[in-house]
Amino acid sequence: MNKFKFVGLGAIGTHIALCLCYTELCKELEVYDFDVVSKKDIDIYPFYKGMEGEKKVAAFRSYMLKSYPDVSLRSHPYRFPEKDIREDGWIVIDSRDTKTLKSDFDFRVSFDGGRLMLDARSKEDIPSNFYTHSSYLSEKNVNALILAAANCCEYIERRLFDKKDPTIYRVFQGSVFKRR
Repeated sequence: MNKFKFVGLGAIGTHIALCLCYTELCKELEVYDFDVVSKKDIDIYPFYKGMEGEKKVAAFRSYMLKSYPDVSLRSHPYRFPEKDIREDGWIVIDSRDTKTLKSDFDFRVSFDGGRLMLDARSKEDIPSNFYTHSSYLSEKNVNALILAAANCCEYIERRLFDKKDPTIYRVFQGSVFKRR
C-alpha cells in the first residue's frame, strides 16, 4: 500500500499527498487537476510566489522534486475524465472540491469548518444529492489542513476505508464520530 492516485490537488488533497510522502507511506503518486495556482493559493499550498498562473500539477511536481525526489510522480493537467482509474495495488482518492458520483474511488475526502469527512462508500451506496456543495463554509487554515491530512494518513495506514463507512473527524477536538 504505497501507490496513490489523487483526483484534485486542492488544499486538502495536496496536504494529504504530502503527508503520505513525509511519512514514507507513498512511493508512487499520480495526480489529476486542471486548475492553475492563484494568488490565494500561495498561503495555504506548498507553492511559491511567482507560481501564479502555473498549472497546479506542474507547481506540485516542482515542489515534489525538491522535497521528495524518491517518490515517483505522474501528473495529468486536465479535468478528470470521470472513468474508473482503480487498479490493483493503488489507492484512489477523490479530493476535488465538487464531487460527482460518476466514478468509484477507494474513498472521497472533504474538509471544511474543522470537519474532515472520509467516505468509502461506492457510488451506488451514496444518496444522489449527498455531494451538492462546491463552496467552503470557512477560511482555509494551514494548521487545520495539516491536522486533517495527518488524520487521513492514519485512516489510510489503518485501512479504515475497507470498512466502507463514512467517517467524520472533528479536527480541532481530535475526536471521531461516524455518520449513520
